[in-house]
Formats: sequence, C-alpha cells, structure tokens
Amino acid sequence: MRKFEGFEKGINLGGWLSQNTLTKEHMDSFIKESDIEKIASMGVDHVRLPIDYSVIETEDCEDIESGYTYIDNCYSWCKKYGLNMILDLHKAAGYIFDDSDNCKDFFLDAKLKQRFINLWIKLAKRYGKLSDSMAFEILNEVVDPSVKEIWNDIAEETIKEIRKYAKKQQRYLYKRIKSTC
Repeated sequence: MRKFEGFEKGINLGGWLSQNTLTKEHMDSFIKESDIEKIASMGVDHVRLPIDYSVIETEDCEDIESGYTYIDNCYSWCKKYGLNMILDLHKAAGYIFDDSDNCKDFFLDAKLKQRFINLWIKLAKRYGKLSDSMAFEILNEVVDPSVKEIWNDIAEETIKEIRKYAKKQQRYLYKRIKSTC
C-alpha cells in the first residue's frame, strides 16, 4: 500500500460545516483557531474538513463567499500550526451519505451530476494550487454497491475536470466501490 505522506494521522472536524444545523452562529463558534492549535499539539499531521454544498453554494448554484471564508480560515489556521487539510464534500446536491435510499437521483440525474462536477471545478480553481498541504475527498462514503459503476464513472470524470485546474494536485481521495458485498 502506498503511503499518503502528510495525511497519516488526523482528526475529523465533523459537525462544523456539515452534519449539524448550519446557522451562522454555529459556524462562527463551533471551531476556532484555538481548536486547530490544540489539535496540532496532539501530534497529528492533518485535519479532515467535511462540508455540505449548501455552505458554499445556493440552490441556484451561486457561490456563498461567507461559506468559503470558513474553509479559508481553517486552511490558514492549519498552515499556521503545521497541519495539512482534507477538504471533504460530505453532502452534495441530491446526495447525503447516510440516506442512500433517497440518493439514487444523484447517480442517475444528469443535472445533479453536472452540478457536482461544476462545484468541484470551482473548488479546484480556488484550492488546487494548495496541493502540498490540501487533499480533496470528492464525496463522502459512497457505499451502495448498486451504484458502483456509475459512481466510479462520475468520480473519474470529476477528477479529470479537477486536474484541468489543479495540475499539480495528485491527492484526490475517493473510494472506488469494487465489491458487491
């Protein structure tokens, strides 16, 4: 197995920009610079930052700059304290990892697929130059074996598009579904 240097021991920041009621008050207070400083003191080399698409994009696919500010702040804190970061799209339009029964549209709807790819193009344009210290996890926990071939195709197409804007970025994380369990 290949070693993923700089991303071997980390802490997940779940509940901040995903898996919670995403109010401004919550997002402003849940994780602060002092938390990243404390995490760095624990001897880890990275944090994983799960985000929901709705933090950075409206239902009309417009950017929400205030949402990007949380990512930007987290990244700058990580850099300050010597940590790498995994940017994890935890929830996409039409997809949430813990409700596979209601996510089939994500895999079958061409508009949702293109929206997903377009969001990653925006993320790659913004963060692709940070390849020395940021990795991308393009979608959280795709585990339904019935969509494995479709997901693998979407993932490959998404990565191809990301690499147009993040040429040096070689650290794309996604789980290929190989078995049918």
